[in-house]
Amino acid sequence: RDVYKRQGVLGGLLALVAMLMTSAALFTTSQIRRRVALVAQTAARIATGDLSRRVVAEGRDEFREMLAQLGEMQDSLEQMIGRVHRSSERIAGSSGGLERGNQNLSRRTVETASSLKETSASIEHLTETVRRSEDAAREANELVRAAADVATHGGEVMANVVSTMDDISERSRRI
Repeated sequence: RDVYKRQGVLGGLLALVAMLMTSAALFTTSQIRRRVALVAQTAARIATGDLSRRVVAEGRDEFREMLAQLGEMQDSLEQMIGRVHRSSERIAGSSGGLERGNQNLSRRTVETASSLKETSASIEHLTETVRRSEDAAREANELVRAAADVATHGGEVMANVVSTMDDISERSRRI
C-alpha cells in the first residue's frame, strides 16, 4: 500500500518537474524573442540611416556578438560618411573628382545594403527558430499536463485497488 502511495507521489513529483522544465523553456524562449527584437530594431534603425544612438552590446550570449557587429557597422558607416563629407569638400571644384567620389559612395552603399540584407535574413531565420521552439514548448507542456492527469488517475485507481484488496482480505479472514 505504501508502495502505491510512493508511486503516486513520485508520479506527481515527476509531473511537477516536467511542468517546471516547460516553464523554464517558455521563459528562455521569451528571453530569446526579446533579444531578437532588440537586434531587429537596432538593424532597422541603422538601415533607415539613424546613426544618432550608439549600439550597446550587452549580455553574454550570441546576440551580444550580433549587436557588437551592428555597432561596428554603424561606426564604419559614420566613418564612411565622414570620409565622404571631407572628400566632397576637397573636390567640390572638380567635377571629375566628384564623379569618382559618387561612384565610391554608391559602391559602399550597395555593400552596406547587402550587409543589412544579410543581417535581416539572419534575424528572420532566428525569429522562425524561436517560433518553432515556442511551439515545441507548448506541445511539451500539453504532454506534461496529460501525463500528470494520467499519473493522478493511476494513483486513484491504485488506491481503490488497495482498498478493495484490504476488504477482500478482511472478509476472507472472517470466513
